[in-house]
Amino acid sequence: MMCKNQIQILMIALALVLAGCAGGQSTDLRIAPHQTVVFADPELATSLWVKETMVRRTSNGNQACVWLENTSSHPQTMQYRFSWYDSQGLQLSISAASWQSVTIPPHTQRDIHAPIPDIKVSQFRLAVMQPE
Repeated sequence: MMCKNQIQILMIALALVLAGCAGGQSTDLRIAPHQTVVFADPELATSLWVKETMVRRTSNGNQACVWLENTSSHPQTMQYRFSWYDSQGLQLSISAASWQSVTIPPHTQRDIHAPIPDIKVSQFRLAVMQPE
């Protein structure tokens, strides 16, 4: 049976743990940088290397840009689609983009880009999959 002192110590420890968990919470749901490109296929994930992701300013507005490098010795054909998120990490309901196709030759880099469709966009994600 637990004595009164042990129960008090356990209650204090539990209160400290709960206080620590509550203090570290954030209301923002952010996309982590490593989540900018999502591969739906393991083969593509091992053959394509994400070299850089960025927002490029052009005369027609801003573009989301992802540089992919095909590290394999054969061409990689893929489909891709951008998704758009606001500053809190919530997906914006901008008209659904259709899947685009591209083939990246062996041992070459390719820039995949799309115009940013709304000024509320502050984050993006590129989904990549094998063609159907």
